Amino acid sequence: VYFDPPPPEGVYTARDLGIEMGCALAQDGSLACWGGLALGYTLGSVPEGEFVAVSLDLEAGCAIRATGETVCWPFVEEFRHETQLHPPDVAFASLSATAGYTCGLDFEGQVWCWGEFGSGHEPVAPATRFRDISVDYDFGCGVTLDDTLECWDAYDGSPLGYGEAACD
Repeated sequence: VYFDPPPPEGVYTARDLGIEMGCALAQDGSLACWGGLALGYTLGSVPEGEFVAVSLDLEAGCAIRATGETVCWPFVEEFRHETQLHPPDVAFASLSATAGYTCGLDFEGQVWCWGEFGSGHEPVAPATRFRDISVDYDFGCGVTLDDTLECWDAYDGSPLGYGEAACD
């Protein structure tokens, strides 16, 4: 993989990767992003300020400011998921972004999701409370408050079980 521009030198505290690009949090809380130019991404739209977390998907990124505000920005001019750029007015402890939507985990363990995936589906957050989450296209998984692992369906928020896979 060739990054244009390459990752910056420096000392960083956190990072996340998108498609052929990445962003990292510098020690001073600023965001440094690299790569993506070969895909037409516009890294100039990365917000300025002090941040505590960042998460990237295919066409956008979201980050939590040191003030607690969550901001999202597109990497491409013809951004397809406008709703992903408008997070709820909630203080988040962490974020996880995927193809067209982002989920945030608030300080009480509740999951909040915004954006859309597939053919305009709005993601549905689970009712379970979590310590940590990660989302991927049409499902998410996390460590619950009682330290068990649970996954959910992003179409309706229902828990995903174990068993035979079904193909349509």
